[in-house]
Amino acid sequence: MAPQFNKNRALKVLRECNQILFLAEKEQDLLDEVCRIIVEAGGYRLAWVGYPNNDIHKSIQPVAYCGYESAYLESQQLSWADSEQGQSPAGLAIRTAKSFVIRDIQKHSDFIHWREAAEARAYASVVAFPLFIGKEHPAVISMYAAEADALDNNELELLENLAGCLAYGIEGIRVRDKRNQAEKSLRESEEKFRTLVRNIPGITYRCACDKHWTMEYISDGVEVLSGYPATDFINNAVRSYASIIHRDDSQLMNDVIMEALKQMQPYTIEFRIVHANGTEHWVYEKGQGIFDDQANLLYLDGVIVDITERKHMEIQLKHLATHDPLTGLYNRNVMMQQLNDEIQRASRYKHDLSVFMLDIDHFKAINDSYGHSAGDSVLRNFAQILEGSIRNTDYPVRYGGEEFIIILPETPLAHAEDLAGRIRQLIAESHFPIASTKNINLTASIGIATFPAHAKTGQHLLEVADTALYSAKNAGRNQVKSPQK
Repeated sequence: MAPQFNKNRALKVLRECNQILFLAEKEQDLLDEVCRIIVEAGGYRLAWVGYPNNDIHKSIQPVAYCGYESAYLESQQLSWADSEQGQSPAGLAIRTAKSFVIRDIQKHSDFIHWREAAEARAYASVVAFPLFIGKEHPAVISMYAAEADALDNNELELLENLAGCLAYGIEGIRVRDKRNQAEKSLRESEEKFRTLVRNIPGITYRCACDKHWTMEYISDGVEVLSGYPATDFINNAVRSYASIIHRDDSQLMNDVIMEALKQMQPYTIEFRIVHANGTEHWVYEKGQGIFDDQANLLYLDGVIVDITERKHMEIQLKHLATHDPLTGLYNRNVMMQQLNDEIQRASRYKHDLSVFMLDIDHFKAINDSYGHSAGDSVLRNFAQILEGSIRNTDYPVRYGGEEFIIILPETPLAHAEDLAGRIRQLIAESHFPIASTKNINLTASIGIATFPAHAKTGQHLLEVADTALYSAKNAGRNQVKSPQK
């Protein structure tokens, strides 16, 4: 098969799979669709994904497949153990965390145990890529072609990129599922909290409606929240309740309570209390005014509950939804919304907007040579360089694997090219620590696209930048390319 055809079919598979990554809601759907695209769009004979089990046999559990399989997977006793049964491409990919290719099944001596079954199904060549999901042993994606010597280096590089994107997509779905579970737990926690407030108030109080919130009564629970005993607050003996309310929240609290009293309605508010040790506690307060028969306000009664943990969880959930956990950059989930918002703004005010697509050159070699913890360290430091090189108004994004995107509002092409050149040079001159006593050097390729000169939509702008990135890589890497160059 011609190398150019191989490359083209792999590119087609990669493009279609990247579209699925944006749309897939469930992990199983993503796996099924990727296998289907590999077979139907790429013309491969079989594609399957397997997850490693930690049982006594170190078996591999096929979780998705497409193509001419005919009980092939079921019959193979798939394993990633360091044994004779674990020498298949899939087993080696999981155990060594490296890709494994057999270009001619008939001639490869290591494939002898699986050759008969493979030939019966017209499999002539096979490649297996590790899928790095989480911190455990990698999963694996295997692809079989009907032609010998079908898998050239260009095709393998693109398929490896596909494997990296698939792993990133799986991780993204799992993070989202984890976030959804956390949100469910939060809702359940809030329901328990409401029940607690109704039945077992943490702090109860009765106070005057004055600027000090002078306490006639406050329960001993206030000492847990404030660090001061309840006796300090009674009739402002040592300090007033108003004195421990965070100064940024006191006016809001006053406004909410006064508006509720005007309507003769209960009030609820969330605000911060400053502890004696200087820490801040978020509290939820529910109270009401007590009036006489002539509608004269007598005092306020209420309860106060510590919601600090809930507030922290909300902050973590918001961050988890929008940021990559490894690098701290924006993640793929929010990138398109940000890009489309900036394009609308640029269109309204007649400004240019540029996008960088960056890829760390030969990143796989770093993982293969030094391990994935070293690769993670490189990604974190690479992200720090990007953040340190751009404005606060720019958006750095980890797009997937070793690919990054930067959205640059109000940036014409010439300025973008100048900035990209400086970033490329800074990366090339930087030392990236991979161990306590070892640093490495690396380079990056950068593709640029500018709105409205090169594209009118966010998706098209990314496609143009991606094409420019491939031009930079094809030109020898460590390059900056834009559509006009």
